[in-house]
Amino acid sequence: MGLRDLLVRLLIDAGQPDDAVDERRTGFHAQPTIDNLRSLLATVAETDRDAAHIAWAVALLRKRAARQVAYLPHLIDALILTGDDDDAWRSGLPRLDELPARQRVELLELRCQTHPAADVEAARWCPADLGGGSLFWSWRVLI
Repeated sequence: MGLRDLLVRLLIDAGQPDDAVDERRTGFHAQPTIDNLRSLLATVAETDRDAAHIAWAVALLRKRAARQVAYLPHLIDALILTGDDDDAWRSGLPRLDELPARQRVELLELRCQTHPAADVEAARWCPADLGGGSLFWSWRVLI
């Protein structure tokens, strides 16, 4: 358990849930990673705070990902974590070459699971060699 986790726990135990969520938001703003988002989600859920904090976090990641490619994997993970697979697909598709192979595979598998009728041709390629090889790019052309 880190210092921020300890502080958040103390704030919750002291009956200051808003301060606990604010502390998580501060941590996420400083370092918007999937791990910090998970912590924010957990604190929001535990303290029954407004889910608007989650929308704020995704918006922050979206803004950062637009400027710095290093945040794009965190945005995709965040969208999937929050149940917005379609937005993850829409956000990741134009920038597939900027995503790690793990996420390309994850996005494609999610798409094949959630939209089999819409992507019948694409589904034929699942789960093939999606690490950036010619098969992956052939699949991409089909969409």
